Amino acid sequence: MHTSTALIAALAAIWFPQAEANPIEARQNVGFSLQQQPYGKRLVNGPIALGNLYKKVERDMPEEVSAAFAVATESQAPDMVNKIKRAVSTTSAAAAAATAGKPKPSSSTSSSSIKTTSSSTTSSSIKTTSTSSSTSSKTSSTSTKQSGSAAATPVNEFDTAYMIPIKVGGTTVYVDLDTGSSDLWVLSSLQPTTQTSGHNVYKPASSNLKQGYSWNVTYLDGSTAGGLVYNDTVGLGNMNFPGQAVEAASSASDAFVEAAYDGMLGLAFDPLNTVKPVQQKTLFNSIKSQLPSPLFTSFLKHNAPGSFDFGYIDSSKYTGSITYANVDTSNGWWQFNAGGYSIGSGAAVSTTFAAVVDTGTTLMVLPGTIVNAYYAKVAGSSYWSDYGAWVYPCSATLPNLNLIVNNVAQTIPGSLMTYGPIDYNGNCYGGLQSSDNIGVAILGTIFIKSQFVVYDQSTTPPRVGFAKQKGLSYN
Repeated sequence: MHTSTALIAALAAIWFPQAEANPIEARQNVGFSLQQQPYGKRLVNGPIALGNLYKKVERDMPEEVSAAFAVATESQAPDMVNKIKRAVSTTSAAAAAATAGKPKPSSSTSSSSIKTTSSSTTSSSIKTTSTSSSTSSKTSSTSTKQSGSAAATPVNEFDTAYMIPIKVGGTTVYVDLDTGSSDLWVLSSLQPTTQTSGHNVYKPASSNLKQGYSWNVTYLDGSTAGGLVYNDTVGLGNMNFPGQAVEAASSASDAFVEAAYDGMLGLAFDPLNTVKPVQQKTLFNSIKSQLPSPLFTSFLKHNAPGSFDFGYIDSSKYTGSITYANVDTSNGWWQFNAGGYSIGSGAAVSTTFAAVVDTGTTLMVLPGTIVNAYYAKVAGSSYWSDYGAWVYPCSATLPNLNLIVNNVAQTIPGSLMTYGPIDYNGNCYGGLQSSDNIGVAILGTIFIKSQFVVYDQSTTPPRVGFAKQKGLSYN
């Protein structure tokens, strides 16, 4: 990818994009769609993600940072500010912001590790789990293939998380659909009521308990949750899937207690599941044989309802063609190799780097060389060491960023590149930050809400696809 030929091809791709077409995109829309729902007063339970931006390693929140945090949150949930300060993570500001909702590396891994299993020898895994020798899950006995869609609602104006309503054991709960983890867990009646106030709570039946099974997940921002495992019916859209492994929390960090949502639904691959003594299949892996096509899509938007569709590709949600890239599942992620980038109308730069598509992370974090090049084009931008992040005047005009995937440029409009205000002086926290302290690029919702994304397991290896969202301006 460093040859002059590759560079010319990348340049040409920006102006004359071509993409793979596949009959799967033309199949009948008979799946289910999970639509984002209005969250209303549920917002008072969060947000907590902003707190993770400002905690420095082994230090309390500095006074000036605390003031900035208050500015960024007071219009959303002023009564939560003090609680959130206590719940912020102990990781560095950049790492925590980049990997909110991502698992914590074990102490034996290198700095490029995000989640590892005890038997893993790689340095680019995501979650800390114990070794498991096999995978199992009960699935529905229905033979009818169905599909559908689920709605996703951002929990605040900075799109820190997207809530989806699902049913677990007949109870409606709101979960964060996370393509960077592999556990379906929810707050439950096993917890003290002080941890579940204001939440929809799963009330498992003792007869559904999987005897001897437990789970415990630790995320990179320091938040944790754990409990017992039950077999129960999960309702997605208009479909019900009995016999699914549901992880009921018996304890959870304040980060989740104070969040707007009631749990997490992991959509990564099975190796990241934390259930012991036997890992469980992800919900999607368990139900995919019942769908018309073993795939799902995300159509997330800035400060507006979006959706996740399962089993089909809705052509009304994107324009042009879908560009696909093969996925490396060895670490359990939706990970692929990007081929370069360009800024605004500038020339393409050919460089290969691994990137993870992660709906559970807010920011987009890329190699430092790309980040530095981008902010060199933003008037007034600078790296603030107190925050561990790039900051710039909120009035600045940001250029588009183009990531090259399979020789096609995928554009993130400059209008979507800002995370949010950081102080009273008109400065903003950049939605693009460096991944150099993480070891892998993460394409969080800053990127995802600019794309129609396909997560396709119908091929070997699996693939991830990108197209322009219909109705979004890329100027």
